[in-house]
Amino acid sequence: MQVFRCERCSKLVVPEESLYEKIYMGNTLCVSCRKDLGQPLTSDEKAAFFAEEDLVENRAKYQQVSSWYVWKNVKEMWVMDSHKLMDGVLVNWNEPPCPELLSGREEPFAYYHAGEIAGCRCYPEPLTRPGAIQWPRRVYINGNIAIMTHEQFEKIFNK
Repeated sequence: MQVFRCERCSKLVVPEESLYEKIYMGNTLCVSCRKDLGQPLTSDEKAAFFAEEDLVENRAKYQQVSSWYVWKNVKEMWVMDSHKLMDGVLVNWNEPPCPELLSGREEPFAYYHAGEIAGCRCYPEPLTRPGAIQWPRRVYINGNIAIMTHEQFEKIFNK
């Protein structure tokens, strides 16, 4: 999977295969920046733009509820192995993980939250009450997944 950063805003972009030719020809702007600059968008790109706006809006709502979330996947057969690894892991909104790096895959690495890359159907479930979930739990912290008890997690929960 080819991943690049937008030249203008540095946002991570995972293009659809139909966009590879544009990227290799030097067009490395995300859909939002292309729209801002008045460049024409395909119908797929327009759909992606509106989906991205929804994602940003939902993330803002989640972050108001809690600074932590549980990475959830849809448990379908085509879920990426790296995303299967992340299922059930507690993640802080201020520290996006790199599932591919954590799973040992050798491909371009990117740091992102649940549901933030194209084709990903994972989603963040806000963690509002740590005592309401089962412990010990896998927690993504400092670039690794650690197993923590409820007491250990409470020490970092409100930081």
